[in-house]
Amino acid sequence: MNLDPLIQALCTRASLNASQAEGVAGVLLTKLKEKLPASEFCHFLAAFPQAEEWMINAPPLPPLKSGGFAFPGMEKLQLLNQMNQALKALHIPSSQAMSLGQIVKASIREHHPHLEDVVQNLV
Repeated sequence: MNLDPLIQALCTRASLNASQAEGVAGVLLTKLKEKLPASEFCHFLAAFPQAEEWMINAPPLPPLKSGGFAFPGMEKLQLLNQMNQALKALHIPSSQAMSLGQIVKASIREHHPHLEDVVQNLV
């Protein structure tokens, strides 16, 4: 089993298998990579040595839709849709999304507190 504390937390607290946990981590890191400047994202690569592998093996995310009718909160709604589709691809019920977010936040708070503020805005 992967010894990374984040993966361990997802496996033990959410009853995911290692592949699912790494998929969740990969999806979250992929979203962070999209949203953050490289100078900030490099801190996540340093904190999670297997980050690149997790991102490569994560399920692909559908692109965010642009154009058309826009409303406040639309980007957040699209992000939730992407995450739900990723969970579905990992065979994780979308009803677990909130608890997974809390597990990720708690693990980062405990093991990588310098990254907590960045993660709070995404998870």
